[in-house]
Amino acid sequence: MTMRKKEQGFTLVEVAIVLVIIGLLLGGVLKGQELMKSAKVKGEAQLLQSYQTAYFGFIDRYGAMPGDMNSGIPANWNITGGNGNGTINGGVCDNDDDESCKAIRMLRAANFLNGDPAEAQPQPKDKLANAPMSLFSSTVANQTGVWVYVNGNVDPELLNILDRQIDDGKCSSGSMISQNTTNANFCDATTGEYLRAQRYYYRIN
Repeated sequence: MTMRKKEQGFTLVEVAIVLVIIGLLLGGVLKGQELMKSAKVKGEAQLLQSYQTAYFGFIDRYGAMPGDMNSGIPANWNITGGNGNGTINGGVCDNDDDESCKAIRMLRAANFLNGDPAEAQPQPKDKLANAPMSLFSSTVANQTGVWVYVNGNVDPELLNILDRQIDDGKCSSGSMISQNTTNANFCDATTGEYLRAQRYYYRIN
């Protein structure tokens, strides 16, 4: 008669230990993801602040808006001046003659922003989506001013975190505003939440 070996299963203690280990691993992964999100948002907030600081620093030094400045431009900048009308024209920087392109080049030439001032159609990248950025005057959600425009689809979760940190936490008001304020699929007018990946504006003046 052949004797079968008794099959031994996991004890409750062993199962519990495995579950605890899995829980710790998952918790570590989730914590790591949260830290990465936090670092991205912090980097974006600092980047936006650097644009605002650069903008006002330029005006304090030269008495004119970057890109719009049309006299007293240092010869070694090799940048043609703007029209001096008190606004940064051009919208998204996609033409070398746009004041929005000249604005970034002038800020770089004056060492207020990092980057090559000779770069054609400069559009620095943001920290949340590696999206191109432009600086120009515009009216957004009935607010006329100078805006940093992040021209790429940014994760809505990151947008909500960023807006709560640096502004009023609402996609349709304040200094940070969704490009889609009137589209309920992107911006919830009641809660103020960003609902989908989208572009956004940040007012610096």
